[in-house]
Amino acid sequence: MGHLAKAARNVEVVVPQSVGVNVPMHFVPGGSLGETITSDSVAELIVRFFRGMMTHPGYGICYRQHGLYTVRSGAETGDGMDELNNGLILRVLVSCIQPESARRMSELTVDILRASPELVAPFWRSTRCSFEPGVTLRYLGATAFALRVMGLEVPAAGAAAPKLGTLVEHVMPLAIGRAGLGRGLQMRSAALVRYRTLQIVALALDKLTQVRAELQGRGWRVLDSELVAAVRQRVPEWQLVGLVLHDVSALPSGSQRAMLANVVQRVVRGYQQHFAEVVLESRFELGRLLPEDPVKMAAEPVAAHTLLHVLETLGAARNMRWTAAARSECATTNVGIVMYTYLYAVPPEV
Repeated sequence: MGHLAKAARNVEVVVPQSVGVNVPMHFVPGGSLGETITSDSVAELIVRFFRGMMTHPGYGICYRQHGLYTVRSGAETGDGMDELNNGLILRVLVSCIQPESARRMSELTVDILRASPELVAPFWRSTRCSFEPGVTLRYLGATAFALRVMGLEVPAAGAAAPKLGTLVEHVMPLAIGRAGLGRGLQMRSAALVRYRTLQIVALALDKLTQVRAELQGRGWRVLDSELVAAVRQRVPEWQLVGLVLHDVSALPSGSQRAMLANVVQRVVRGYQQHFAEVVLESRFELGRLLPEDPVKMAAEPVAAHTLLHVLETLGAARNMRWTAAARSECATTNVGIVMYTYLYAVPPEV
């Protein structure tokens, strides 16, 4: 394993036959013999080999999965890998492949996890990726990788309910860290870090919506409640989201404000949908989310999309606190602002 990991970082260009590879296309099931590769780096040859062996269910060492995380029978070794259909792939993934080291490794890891979604949870528990916020290439690369993995689809469950620990790692990985997310939201001088942090939280809440829809449809109410509680312990405190909202509202008009406002409204919508009691206890006034001039906002594509998130947030509210007077020039009442927002945010075909 150690030799493969070292070779996977070797960018020396070689002729495949010179390193004992006669037909590189044999690495990929269905590869055409007519597609010959005259030269390639050692790293690319290793990646081709890994991809052929571990990303095609039914070929190489990648077993097909049935349902959501089928457990194989057999003795446990204590690391939990023997409970997996593709535990061998997980061992290779953890010991040989470093997704943060190069883009090819990041893409390979995503492809492996897409082919074997049962490995997502144990991978996050074993990863050495660092998500400490900062304006660095390492942080941006790690969070971009995390967003791709978090964006993978959760397979439909089988007859038995999946484990809570498995689901929560799919939705909001513990490896990213609640404390790190909180620090990222507080970095007022680094808009890019704030934006990337908000993207992670927004994606986690969107995925929570999708997973909960299936759990509720299957009648697994207890698991649904436990999942919400578990994710709540992994996302930042609501007060930090409120801090970002306040700071974004104070920014001058422009692309930076539009992008931050859009993603932070997605986060607010998710908190209102899943953690409504937290928003209510904070005495946050949802009426503050309404724009002063929805007509002007609708003229900008990103801002118009943001208005939809605002309406979805208000629609999810059951006990909305709303005492402040209307601040808009286009309407004299809060209800009037909502109507204007609806008229200009929702496309005619909806």
